Amino acid sequence: MTEPMPVTSVWLTCQQPSRDQRRGRYAPESSSHPGKMLPHLAAHVIRTYTAPGDLVFDPMCG
Repeated sequence: MTEPMPVTSVWLTCQQPSRDQRRGRYAPESSSHPGKMLPHLAAHVIRTYTAPGDLVFDPMCG
């Protein structure tokens, strides 16, 4: 496991290309959706702003 990143105004996440982050995770049709969030970015937000056991609401159902 990596060290937690400090909460700052610049997030040093998503250093891996988006095609690599998405490979094998999504249905091909989802690539046409305009509101795509990279998996590493979503994981960073959830780790930073929630505690284990918190409920995370995803209004886009992604």
